[in-house]
Amino acid sequence: MVEDKYFTALRGLGILGVLWIHASAPMMHIDYYSAEFVQILLIVFNQIARFCVPLFFFLSGYLYGVKFRTKTFHYLPFIKKRLKKILTPYIFWSVFYILLRFLTGDIAYEQFTIAGFIFLLITGSAWGHLYFVVVIFQFYLLFPIFMVSCRFLINSRFKQLILLILTAIWFLAIYYKVHLSINGWEWALLLNNYWLFWWAPFVFWGMLAGFEDWKLAALGEKWQVLFGVTCLVTLLLMSYEILSVYQKSSIEASMIATGNIDARAGFLRPLAVVYAFCLTGLLLNPLVRARLENDLLLQFGKYSFGIYLIHPFVNKCLLYLVKLCAVDVGRDTWVSLYILLVGGLVSLLLVRAFSDVKGVRKLIGFA
Repeated sequence: MVEDKYFTALRGLGILGVLWIHASAPMMHIDYYSAEFVQILLIVFNQIARFCVPLFFFLSGYLYGVKFRTKTFHYLPFIKKRLKKILTPYIFWSVFYILLRFLTGDIAYEQFTIAGFIFLLITGSAWGHLYFVVVIFQFYLLFPIFMVSCRFLINSRFKQLILLILTAIWFLAIYYKVHLSINGWEWALLLNNYWLFWWAPFVFWGMLAGFEDWKLAALGEKWQVLFGVTCLVTLLLMSYEILSVYQKSSIEASMIATGNIDARAGFLRPLAVVYAFCLTGLLLNPLVRARLENDLLLQFGKYSFGIYLIHPFVNKCLLYLVKLCAVDVGRDTWVSLYILLVGGLVSLLLVRAFSDVKGVRKLIGFA
């Protein structure tokens, strides 16, 4: 079977990265004027986790590439099976989070309309993390195009040149978007689309690897050293980049500055792309494989979709409890570690518990 324990463990590692990003992100900019050593560590650890979503899409592309390398692809059964798997939990959690936001005052009464509900549902804006499910929908709808493109590229005499040109265009687009803040409808479709612009290249690289049967776990020692050094250098540069933004923001001390931190701390940066690609390569070597296959990561991987859907609600409850204890969330950065550990385990236990209930398991995202 292609999708063995190793890939399940990688998904579990990716979910842990997502949990850490969501736990640490609020702490990063609430107290951005702080120069505490813990605050610096928080920034570094937040940047370390920037590999997680690209890893998900690389693995998805790779597994589908291996599956359909020799197998005939039929689109309608493919799309029907996968939409059935994720559509029900997506609608359920979207409604849940919309009602939660309405009850907590995040959505005003006059905004609580049918049109507003449909917009939140289509765009994945019911809660911040649900955009990822919309991305999955886009992935499934566009999958035949990627199949045709990958097979064309594999049979092309200029495969390496085409890949180099496409990668260069993508990096230039990222640079212009992040550093020059290009806006306008002409760019919005390409540069602001979560799937086509952010994650498609990782699926494309993964599918190429699967179609061509690359031995991903057998990369040479020189490649591993190169990937390791590149990961370390890019991580240091990414952290320095965010720290520089923090210093500037501490002078500006405005919501605009805080938004700038959020934008610069994300994945959509050339440095972060290189980091995610190289770290994915490191995670695919045999030594790492042997260490990854432990019970906790396997459990997180097995219940990953449900954990992803429920963890923002769990985090919100934990933050509420922390505030009841009169802890200043903006100044006690150790709260992030507490939310990561407790929130992750609570989310896992909840999904495991409800996965045994037939009428509920599909709603929470466990198939």
